[in-house]
Amino acid sequence: MSSFRILGGAGLVSLILFLLASFTLFSAGEAQIEILSKKIFAAEFTFNKYFQVVANKDKVVKNLSLRMGDLSIQKKQLPKQDALNSLLEEISALGRKRGIDITAFQVSGGEARDFYKEVSLHFTFRGGLWGTMDMFSALQNMPQIVDIKNMTFNVGTTGKASTLVSAFAATIYVYVEGL
Repeated sequence: MSSFRILGGAGLVSLILFLLASFTLFSAGEAQIEILSKKIFAAEFTFNKYFQVVANKDKVVKNLSLRMGDLSIQKKQLPKQDALNSLLEEISALGRKRGIDITAFQVSGGEARDFYKEVSLHFTFRGGLWGTMDMFSALQNMPQIVDIKNMTFNVGTTGKASTLVSAFAATIYVYVEGL
């Protein structure tokens, strides 16, 4: 055998080993490098985003304080759940001042939200037209009652006089501790 053939065979074996290494080891390494470079990019993006939040710490604290203050004000405006009894007494007093009788009062369970509960109240009043309209105005201006809907009016007679019988649903929001 000539030295040229030995060198050629060794070169061919080296080329085959080099190709095997490049297709197996080097390509896996390149894929791993590509995955790591994507992770580095994502980590740098997240770091920059958090760095901006930390840089704006004073602004974030100010906004959080404003939001907490708004939440505190809203909680103070909402009556507590046990205030429904006093609300009925207050509405009865409004009715007596206007010559209106509350003939029916019903509380429907409401839907619970973040820190409050929406409660539906159903009323039936009996009295004169102008007293009833004044009563609706007084109810609408109460801070606890938010919405009056589904109003129905009927004329009823008691003895010689005709009276207006009105039924409606009102929505009230009450603060529920720990909800």
